[in-house]
Amino acid sequence: MANFSELDLGSTFLSIAVGIGFLGFGLVIIRFILTGINFIFENFKIKNKSNQLTKAKEKEKGFNN
Repeated sequence: MANFSELDLGSTFLSIAVGIGFLGFGLVIIRFILTGINFIFENFKIKNKSNQLTKAKEKEKGFNN
């Protein structure tokens, strides 16, 4: 890179744009994975709470002494 006139600007910009595109695509994939994991954990929490509520209601049934 002795002279700037020897530098191919089009190729450089294209390489930078492709690199940024791959980085953005990777970040989107990571975001989808984290959103999926979060969705699974939220549903698991909701199921546990609903199971605890149904068990508590079953204990309330019957004869109270």
